[in-house]
Amino acid sequence: MGELSVRLLHGPADGDIIELDSPLDEELTIKLTRRLGFRLVESFAGSEPIESKHARKTAELHRYRLVQREPPTMEWVGRVEP
Repeated sequence: MGELSVRLLHGPADGDIIELDSPLDEELTIKLTRRLGFRLVESFAGSEPIESKHARKTAELHRYRLVQREPPTMEWVGRVEP
């Protein structure tokens, strides 16, 4: 079977379209990587503030269930706890 495009509804991947290499199942668990960017501003004893930028990446598992086969659409069920 070739690649199958599936649309994801709700949750953190709302509106995303993913490609599957395997047949469409009733449920799907996907790993999503999120990137959180933030800034830190520090100043010591009246000195000029020093700003630094940082990024933190996390990976989470999320479960989706099939809501319709044509076009292939899956709806978010929830986050899978480790």
